[in-house]
Amino acid sequence: MIPILAHGFGAGSNLPLPRWLLAYLLAFAVLLVALAIRVTAPRPLWKADGERPRERRDDRPPIASLVGLALYVLLVVLASASATGEVGFVSVTVISVLWLAGIVLAALTGGWVAAFSPFDAIGWLIDRRDRDVDHDRPQPPTWTAALGLFAFLWFWLVYGLRAPNDREIAVFLCVYVIAVTAGVSVWGRAWVQRGEAFTAVFRMLGAASVLSIDPDTRRPRLRAPLRGIAERGAVLGTTALVAVLLGGVAFDGLSQTSWWLQVLGSKTGWSLNLVNTIGFVWVTVVIAAAIIGAARLAARLADRDVPDLGERFAVAVVPLAVGCWLAHELTTFLIDGQNFIALASDPTGRGWDLFGTIDNPTNYSVLTPVQTTTVGAIAILLGGAGAAVLAHEAAFGSLPARAALRAEWPLVVTLMIGVIAATALLLGT
Repeated sequence: MIPILAHGFGAGSNLPLPRWLLAYLLAFAVLLVALAIRVTAPRPLWKADGERPRERRDDRPPIASLVGLALYVLLVVLASASATGEVGFVSVTVISVLWLAGIVLAALTGGWVAAFSPFDAIGWLIDRRDRDVDHDRPQPPTWTAALGLFAFLWFWLVYGLRAPNDREIAVFLCVYVIAVTAGVSVWGRAWVQRGEAFTAVFRMLGAASVLSIDPDTRRPRLRAPLRGIAERGAVLGTTALVAVLLGGVAFDGLSQTSWWLQVLGSKTGWSLNLVNTIGFVWVTVVIAAAIIGAARLAARLADRDVPDLGERFAVAVVPLAVGCWLAHELTTFLIDGQNFIALASDPTGRGWDLFGTIDNPTNYSVLTPVQTTTVGAIAILLGGAGAAVLAHEAAFGSLPARAALRAEWPLVVTLMIGVIAATALLLGT
């Protein structure tokens, strides 16, 4: 049994139409959505008040987060006890189940995924001081979330070459929790919500869901799709976080192209890691520059200074990022989801069969190439359409109507280019 832990494979074969034509059709569909929303709603759909971190003034234990912490510790123990040190149960769990499935589940279920973050429990255990009188602590930064996410994606896609083994996973989890503990010690528990990578990502994705959690009653409630993330407004650090989130999947697609394989040549070891690191950074910087550049051009066309438009536009890119991850990693999840069930019977590679599933066969053809590409194309289309709606909100929420009509075009064109690039890189590579 070999977990793949890589990009989805098989897409791009036997397509009903050329990939270039598919890319242009998806971009044209995004343009039609943008035009439709301009005509039908020449004003913001929702008011963006901006997300304000809620200070926790009670000492009640975060039960869901404590459960997440217990699972985190269990994964570290299992990975450290791995008999073979090969890619196994913990690698599949962390990458395919918790990360890949977590992205989609967060976008579907709201804040429930983020509620199980083990790092809030660490904040609760460490930061027990009275927040009402602790005024000397520096404001929690948000750039650390992008840095932490970059570290994880680099560890998986560059250092681990998409297949880090269980013992390497154990080392990463230990180093990461040490970094989080240091962050909580310096900035307090409130830092976890927007400064810790996974909590920040899953909270941001959860804001796009139709489900939300009432902050007062803690009960679920329904809302319009994308409304939560539109109302989130401009949050400092969103551009960097979204650039890394989208840059990771873009680099994963780029690294499978024949052009990049020619760039790598016969490099191995740390020379290979260095070139891949440069590629990952380059892709991420290009995405960040596109977001910032589109926002600045929009502000220039509107002839107004809109300092928060970049962060608002970064919020708009979130649905496209989710669509890209789903399109690119669907096969990974479907196959390694089967491997997860099988490997659960032998989590340390010692020949156990705890649940009688170790010999379960893995169906590597769970989807045909055409089905995989079709689902991926739909995911990119829906992500691009959602991004077009949020780009409308970004422009009309920051500018008067006439100025917003002019400013919206650079945002929409940037999204169309993003859809074309996503289709070229993620479908059929």
